[in-house]
Amino acid sequence: MTCSLWLLQEAWDEDMAQRIARHQQERPAAWRTLETPRQVGRAIALHLHDTAVVLVDCLTLLVSNTLLHCGASPDPAAAEAAVQEEVTALVQTCQTSAATLYCREQ
Repeated sequence: MTCSLWLLQEAWDEDMAQRIARHQQERPAAWRTLETPRQVGRAIALHLHDTAVVLVDCLTLLVSNTLLHCGASPDPAAAEAAVQEEVTALVQTCQTSAATLYCREQ
């Protein structure tokens, strides 16, 4: 079974950059990784292939990154739709590929 870890972190400041670097060093060497802050479902579909397990680290960051991408004061309905679209695409991609999806929450 091949495992993949899909990290959703973006470095907005030095503290976050250090946390990301620490996480990168702590990962198991056997795991394939792809770091993408948004459009995770699309990225998984492009790179999934023989992956049986997908670990998304973490769903909170996916929502946060999506909201930040919407702008400083997004329309609440548009922001909600963007988050819903992002999460739905992620779930559908894993269902289509029969990969087991795990989302870690912080």
